[in-house]
Formats: sequence, structure tokens, C-alpha cells
Amino acid sequence: MHLPFLHLVIIMLLIPWPFSSVLPCAPVGVLVPGMRLAPGKTLTSDQGSFALDFFTPSNSTKNTYVGIWFNDIRLRTVVWVANHDNPITDASSAVLTMTGNSSLVLSETNGHHILWMARTITGGNSSAKLLNNGNLVVQSSDGAMLWQSFKNPSDTVLPGMPMWTTHKTHPAWRIISWKGPEDPSKGRFSGGNDLGTPLQFFVWNGSVPYFRAAVWNGYVSSNVGLQAVSPLMYLTIYMGTDGETYSTFGLSDGSSRIIYKVDYSGKTTLWRWNTSLTDWTHIAPWPAYRCNLYGYCGAYGYCDNTQEIPTCKRLDGFDPSNKTEWVRGNFSHGCQRKEELQCGGEDSFLTLPAMKAPEKFVHLWNKSYDDCKVECSKNCSCVAYAYANLSTSNIDGDATRCLLWTGELIDVEKGGAVGNENLYLRLAAFSRLLHGNKEVAVKRLSRGSGQGAIEFRNEVVVIAKLQHKNLVRLVCCVQGDEKLLIYEYLPNRSLDTFLFNSEKKSMLHWPTRFNIIKGVARGLLYLHQDSRLMIILRDLKRSNILLDGDMNPKISDFGMARIFGGDEQQANTNRVVGTYGYMSPEYAMEGLFSVKSDVYSFGVLLLETVSGLRISSTQNIKEFPNLIIYAWSLWREGLAMDLVDPCVSESCSSEEALCCIHVGLLCVQDDPDARPLMSTVVSTLESRSTPLATPYKPLYFSQRNKVAKRAAHGQDSVDMEALTVIEGR
Repeated sequence: MHLPFLHLVIIMLLIPWPFSSVLPCAPVGVLVPGMRLAPGKTLTSDQGSFALDFFTPSNSTKNTYVGIWFNDIRLRTVVWVANHDNPITDASSAVLTMTGNSSLVLSETNGHHILWMARTITGGNSSAKLLNNGNLVVQSSDGAMLWQSFKNPSDTVLPGMPMWTTHKTHPAWRIISWKGPEDPSKGRFSGGNDLGTPLQFFVWNGSVPYFRAAVWNGYVSSNVGLQAVSPLMYLTIYMGTDGETYSTFGLSDGSSRIIYKVDYSGKTTLWRWNTSLTDWTHIAPWPAYRCNLYGYCGAYGYCDNTQEIPTCKRLDGFDPSNKTEWVRGNFSHGCQRKEELQCGGEDSFLTLPAMKAPEKFVHLWNKSYDDCKVECSKNCSCVAYAYANLSTSNIDGDATRCLLWTGELIDVEKGGAVGNENLYLRLAAFSRLLHGNKEVAVKRLSRGSGQGAIEFRNEVVVIAKLQHKNLVRLVCCVQGDEKLLIYEYLPNRSLDTFLFNSEKKSMLHWPTRFNIIKGVARGLLYLHQDSRLMIILRDLKRSNILLDGDMNPKISDFGMARIFGGDEQQANTNRVVGTYGYMSPEYAMEGLFSVKSDVYSFGVLLLETVSGLRISSTQNIKEFPNLIIYAWSLWREGLAMDLVDPCVSESCSSEEALCCIHVGLLCVQDDPDARPLMSTVVSTLESRSTPLATPYKPLYFSQRNKVAKRAAHGQDSVDMEALTVIEGR
């Protein structure tokens, strides 16, 4: 996961209770002038969530610090330290005092040795207070905030803490690591927004970039993979009264505690308090691999996070500058172009989906997508561009984000938690992209196609976010005068190439068919439940099931797919798209679609695969109007095995075949609530032992059947698969 301006991903120091041998005394709620806080006396927030006190790390016998930690969990977790580099050496003489001139002062040896001070510029009659969000503040008598720890952070970001993204009037905002796991003095690593590029968050090792988060593209919320405790983490962008911008993150009601830290090794991690384990659990520590370190893959190289172990690869159109070193694992030399740019109209732009935008960009304001593309196209020095719409959280009234690159592309990544946008890479021509002996499949959107630019872009956006062995893999895409999607090549084409071909269908042995059915089910389960997004395919059919060299299935064609967000479970449309026979009744008749719509389509596909019959065919099914009613009638009479394709019936497993038919009939029930979820389908097919409900008798809508017949009239022999669009009633 990544957040605007900050990819604060941070390892937190966990020090067991207690920190020192000092026993706590009665807590104090506020420090007023003249009041002294000594070791053993605690400043506590009103609701008791946070406490400020003196502590001694367990590896130290003499150094003492003043810090803030969570007061309502037993595992004491320090989130702020006052005197990082000036430890208390004589705890018996240490005191934290609110002075008469409104300064909060930490000293020892009876006030003669000042170790730390929160200095203010306002006169007396002020007080210090620890707020319920963990912010230590110095306030004037009228409530004005004169100083706050949130603007002077240590190594931790708490919910509600302002993270400054511009620095016109404020000093550069930084969180600074500890020196060691139990050494609170300031370490080598710091995190914050670069002064020149406030759209991105860096971690520095001294003054050298160590890690860079993804460039902000306008998102303001994320569930960050915390479904186990059902929280929602959201991030909000603010404009301060001084004209500067800052962001904060917060949590929905009932969410577990979440914090960010940068640790002494430079790792940044999001941590969640696990109440059942009474411990902190980390989420997405970065950098997770060496490949994720800043610029690790060199110029024009990128870290491929879609691999089991991320590794460096070269961008399309480039070769390693030093092939020998590249093979050895030294990527610092980067890559170089195979062919130099021509400019003057000969160059083209290759769309690289799911990329982390490179470093060192030029940010243009108030540009549309087309403007952004033109700006790069007309500039012969421009090597790439990226665009994002920030309409959900614009700054200074500008809802656009156009980025151009005129130098080397550095620190690029693909996929994973950091890959979230299209990068348009300039190359000498498309014809030169398909280098070497790699076979690919090219899907070309013709100018007269009913599938337009919206569907094309939708397919790119959806499939770029998906990684599953039963989904077709997008290699790249090109948008220009021609719109092309370049997929991995699958030599056995689609399922219907075999299923209804009298010469080829015998190649689909029963084990192969059963494997195809299970593979499609697993792919659909991933789309519905296991991916980062809930995706409704809306056009699952046999021609969209592609087969690799080993006849393993891969779902393809995501042009009609719909991404669901938040708690959205169902949607309605006035534009029904899909293929007759595969569309569920509620979708075809009312425009309602959900995951259960895809389940219906899967049921149809399953029955077709088992039987070798088309859903729309009336041949070989006696007097029955369609395959669904024919299958249900055979099942009711105890003759379900008669549905199995004769060319595999003798060799197939009756247990597997009957299980498939039963599942298929449950999936095509008219009532969407009666259909199983794909998780149930997958577990049933895998185990073949899950108790199954009795499928209801399918209703037969003569009007709908007539419409379907008209759509397929005269074309049954070639199986009409053209996209059907109906205006909703």
C-alpha cells in the first residue's frame, strides 16, 4: 500500500513493559507554570489513551528519556521522544517544567543543565497538555496552540498528525529513525516529502535517497488489506490558513490502532495493534526487497514486483548497458535504447500499465490527458509522461496531475502495492516493440468496433491490477492512432475452438475439461474476493476462456468488467452488455448485476463444457427449449450422466461429472440469492464432498427465450459472440 506524499511504511520499536524500574504515581492532566514533572509522575491524556513519562531503555543503565506512548495497551510502544540526543544521566535530578514564559523545559541538576526545550514566543499563563490523539501541546490561556509535538515528530506518525507537503512557511517536515532498536538517539534515516517534489515521499540515508514511495495520484482512502478487523483507513488533504498543504490519515470507528514508523535500518512499516494477539502486526514493510531500493535497477530498468521474488528487468525497447554485469546481478549500469528516438512524427508511445512513476519529473499544472500527451509529443526531449485526475482531492483548485520526463527514467517499479498507474513510454515505433522470438497475441480495436475507447481503457485499467494464473496476462498496450492490447500468447486459442468442433472436441478429455472448469472457477473467485479489487466480469463465456499449451484456462476480455468499491455489492445499469444465454435473468431483464451475475454465467459455461452443447442450441435436447431446462430435467429424473458429452462419457469420473452438473444447476438458478458464491463453488469442486442444496426448477420466460432466439437466428452454426447492447427498460 502507499499513501499520498508519504509511503510511511515503518518498523516500530517494541520494548516490553516496563521501561525502567520507576513505579508510576498518580497521573497529571495538565502542566501549568511552576509545576514540575519528575520521574515516576505521569502526564496523561483525558481519556487515558496516551501517557508522557520518563523511561530508560532496557539496554541502558544510565540514559533516561522523556517520551509518549500508548497508555491503554500493556506492550509499551514509544511514539515520541523529547530529548533524542541529550539523554538524562542523573534521573534523580531530572524534571520537566512549564516555565513562566510559556516554554516547556527538560533539565537536570536542579535546572542548571537544560537538555530540551519546547520554546514559544508568547508570554506567560500558558499550560502543557497531552491530547487524546497523542499530541503534546503548549496552549495559551485562550486555547491558542503555541507549540505541538505533532509538528516536531520523532520516528512515528499517528492518526491525525499533519504531514506537511509544502514548506513555504514551515520547516521541512521529517520523521527521523532511532539509532538502534533500543537507542532513541537520532539515526541515519529520515522520511518526508522532498522540497522539490512534494507529490512523493522519500526515505533518506543521510542525504542520499534510500527509498521512494509511489507518486501521489489523487487517492484519498484505502482499506490497506485490513479486512480481518474491518477498519477503513482514510487520508485527507488540507489547505492550511497559511496557504500550505498537509495530509493526515485517520481510522473509522471501531478500527484497531494503526501507526507508521521508520526504523533504524531504513525500513518503513504500517503497524496494526492486534487485540487477540496483544501484539503489533506489520503490514507491507518497505523496501521489502533489494529490488525496491531507490534506483536499484538503474536507468531504464525497473523492479518487477509481479515475480515471486521481485527482480530487475529492462523497459521495452531497451537493453542492458553492461550485459555481463546485468547477468551477474549488478544493475547499476542501467539500460540503453535499442533505437534512438526519431522525433518529427516517427515516434510512438507504449502504454506500460500498473507502474510506479519514475523519479525526477516535471509537473505541469491545469492540463487534460490530451494536453499532457501533446506536451510530451511536441517536445523531442520528452521520453515519457503520466497523467492522473485528482478531482477527489485537488490542491489549489487544480484537479490534474501531468508529469513529463526529459531525462533518464530512474526508480521505476511494476505491480505489487506500488504499481498503480499507466506510464506512457516514448519509443522509436510499435513495429519495433516485439523484439526477439517472444510470441504474443495482439487485440486490435478497429475504428468501427462497438467496443469503444471507454471499454478499451477499462480493460487496460482492470487487467493491469490483476495477477492470477487463470487470468490472461497483459504484456503491454499502445494508444495512439491504433489501440492495441498485447497479451501473452496462448497457442490453443479459446475453449469453443475445441468444444464444438467435431474433429477437435475429442482432445478435451474429461480430466482436461474438469481442470478447465476448476481453473475458471478459481480465476473468478480471485476476481470476486481474493484480488485487491472486487471485479464483476459481466461477459464470461466460452470464447473468452483461452487455453495455454497445457490446456490450462485463462479468463480474458475485461472490457465490460466493473470494479466494485467499499461496501458496494450490486449495481444497476441502463446499458446491458454481454452475450445472450450467459446473462442472468435479473441482468438481462432489469440491468441488475452483482457477483451472482458472474456465477450464473459460470454455471452456463460449466454445463456447456460438460455436455458439449451450446446454451442456445436446440439440437440433441429433444423438446426442451434450452440447455438449462434440459440439464435440470435429466438431473431430476436421475439421468444426469446422460448430459455428459458422449465423446468423454465412458472415460469420465461419474463422481466428478455429477458434482459439476449439480454445481452448474445451482449456479443458473433464477433467484440470485439462491446461487452459491464462487468460494463455495471452488471448495465443492476441489473436495467433491461438500453437501449441496437442491437446485430449484428453472423458470422459463418465453419472451426472453424469443429474444435470445432472434439474436442467434441463422448463426447457431458459428455461435454468434458479437457484443450485445440493449437499452434498459
